Parts: sequence; C-alpha cells; structure tokens
Amino acid sequence: MSDCLLVATPVPSRRGAYRHDALYPLHGLAVVNVKDHPPVKDMFKILTGPESRIFQAENAKVKKEWLEVLDAAKKSWALGEKRRKEEEMAPKQPPPPPPHSPTTTSRNPFEEVGQLEEETEEESVELGLDWILELPEDLDVCIAQREIGR
Repeated sequence: MSDCLLVATPVPSRRGAYRHDALYPLHGLAVVNVKDHPPVKDMFKILTGPESRIFQAENAKVKKEWLEVLDAAKKSWALGEKRRKEEEMAPKQPPPPPPHSPTTTSRNPFEEVGQLEEETEEESVELGLDWILELPEDLDVCIAQREIGR
C-alpha cells in the first residue's frame, strides 16, 4: 500500500495485533509540522480534506523521521502518477522491424533473400495513363472491402 497512509492502534490484549483506525490516500493528504507549545511537543498534523488529526511522536528525532517518510511517500506517489499519465498520453510506438540477415541489402522485408541477391539494380516500371485513370475505382473497391472486413 504505497498509495495511502494506514493508521492503526495496538490491541492491548493481543501481542503484535493492531486495530484499523483510518486509511488516508496520499493524494489528498497534507502533513504539517506543529510548533512545540510546552508541555506538548514533537507533534505533527495530518490534513485530509475536512478532517485533520494531530499525532505526537516520542521525541524530536522520531517526529523528523515521520515528516521525512511521509514527504518521501507523497513525492514517490506523485512521481508514479506522473509517469503513469505520461505513458497513457504518449503515442504508442510501432514495434521495431525484424532484423534482416547480413546478406540483405534492400529495406523491403517482403522480398525474398534469393531474389535480393539476383537483383542488384532497381527495375524501372512504366505506369501508363490507364493505370492512373483506374486508380480511383480500384481505391474505392479496396476501401469498401476493408470496411466489410471490419
């Protein structure tokens, strides 16, 4: 439970047992150092919306440890939330292409290896005017087939 603060009190009749007292999410938690006012000292306050609680540490060293630990927990939680949101907002990167064999010189993964070794020069393909005129109709057919396949 790194995203909340659990407050519990020891059960006197059972050694090592605790009774749940409160559970505070870290995102809605503020920790305030309370100044010493004799005879009460070594206190800190936890604010959670409309509710607040005051705790008293055994001594100044323990109080300082509590303040540091709670501050570190809040920072760690905030950093984790920031990373999670950045991951959600980041565009998904396509997976890297599979590695080609060392003999492969072309960047087209659909060509066969034997075919690559035989073809060292690019072939020139002449596209006639008929192909360009038929392109819109062929494109419409491909789009319709794709929509039907969904």
